[in-house]
Amino acid sequence: MFITLEGIEGSGKTRQLDTVARFVRGRGLDCIVTREPGGTRLEIGRASCRERV
Repeated sequence: MFITLEGIEGSGKTRQLDTVARFVRGRGLDCIVTREPGGTRLEIGRASCRERV
């Protein structure tokens, strides 16, 4: 099964991601949580550095 969560910034994707992962794991299933690059502080910092170059 592949589940993706999409939405605008601040819409609660992270909260829903945690909720879904807990639900799936609570059913005894394996769950791998990933994120698309760009939303972390590290990626935001990298984007800022790229803009300066």
